[in-house]
Amino acid sequence: MMTERKKSLLRDLVENRAPESCGLAEAFISGTALTDPQTELLVNLINDEFLARGINADFEPNALGHELEALLDDVNRSRLGR
Repeated sequence: MMTERKKSLLRDLVENRAPESCGLAEAFISGTALTDPQTELLVNLINDEFLARGINADFEPNALGHELEALLDDVNRSRLGR
């Protein structure tokens, strides 16, 4: 389920990492089916953010990392219906 926090997190990370793809975040949030390459782009953006800011020095997820993992689960879950 996309909570308001997850929606905000997705919007922010796409805006910061790939501003030309902001429409993908909005499409995903609104429930529009994305193509495999579009979904893969969102997955890669989330993974990049996780590696940059979502883990501690011991490679364990921090609070943001846990949020990003949950967001990644939501994005990947959208692939199951295909």
